[in-house]
Amino acid sequence: MYLLTKPWRSSSVVTLAAIKLSASRMKKTILVICGNLAVVLGIAGIFLPLLPTTPFLLVAAACYVRSSERLYKWLTTNRWTGSYIQTYQKGTGLPLRAKILTVAILWGTVGWSTYLIGHRLIFLIQFFFAILTTILILRLPTQQPGNPTKEPKKD
Repeated sequence: MYLLTKPWRSSSVVTLAAIKLSASRMKKTILVICGNLAVVLGIAGIFLPLLPTTPFLLVAAACYVRSSERLYKWLTTNRWTGSYIQTYQKGTGLPLRAKILTVAILWGTVGWSTYLIGHRLIFLIQFFFAILTTILILRLPTQQPGNPTKEPKKD
């Protein structure tokens, strides 16, 4: 098949199936790249309190589910990222201890960086995003003690 066609020559016409196949491959490639970027940002969010983890991992899962079954399976079963997605999908929420720890680390980091930088505009920006992040965390359902995140193993 020819990618470049001359419409007046019937022997060099690209079929519609070939165009769709090419577009499908390009779409999958773009989705994998976006998913990879979201995974990197999500993993960085595990260590950086102002960068949310779960939304980036959910974006990655959405990209992977449409582009690569292998990457989607890896993301959802990975020991570091899988629990974030599985907990969100099940709707079980965050444990109370995790909520308290997250909010404490968030505000401790904001306070410390404000002390170190001392710039009013940076403080206001951090304060604004810290408030939004705190509201988001507190609005998530709280996991009940008898409702574990991971399902028991079946023998």
